[in-house]
Amino acid sequence: MPLATATPASANVAQCTGVLKSYGYDVGPKSKAACSHPALGGSAPQFNCYNPLLLLHVKVDHAMSACSWA
Repeated sequence: MPLATATPASANVAQCTGVLKSYGYDVGPKSKAACSHPALGGSAPQFNCYNPLLLLHVKVDHAMSACSWA
């Protein structure tokens, strides 16, 4: 029986939230939602990963690091 594997998108969310956890942040639905958006590449600020994390009071360098996986 094959093992279930994460899809690339869910793997990226897991990596993004994992980075946040490694910095000591509590990861909940809002941070998971932010991590599900693309990084900074051309999307409107409210629909990227970075700005929603800043609104959750994630430090700039931590948000950039986490969003590099989004």
